[in-house]
Amino acid sequence: MHTGLDRQTHEPSVGVYAVALGNGLVCIGFDLWRLDINLQPAAIDRIERRWRQREAATLSKPMLRAVARRAHFSKSFARFEIAPERLGEWQLELFAIISNPESYQSL
Repeated sequence: MHTGLDRQTHEPSVGVYAVALGNGLVCIGFDLWRLDINLQPAAIDRIERRWRQREAATLSKPMLRAVARRAHFSKSFARFEIAPERLGEWQLELFAIISNPESYQSL
């Protein structure tokens, strides 16, 4: 999905992407760069805390260190790696956060 304004309706939309990686994990993320909003600190913390709790339990220590270096959680985008069997669960979680207007602050 693409993030930005719809050309006809000018309604904002946030797209979530998922890309299979060679290490057996899936990189999932979204960005808000094309919209005049940022994530609230509470929403960023919710995503990051859940990722650290869920993924840390399933990955080996060396894999977790490598994955943690590539993970990024900020006010304008998030990108992190997950186990493929958790993709549906993460899509629902991100949809719940992204579809909640209280998750955002205007620029």
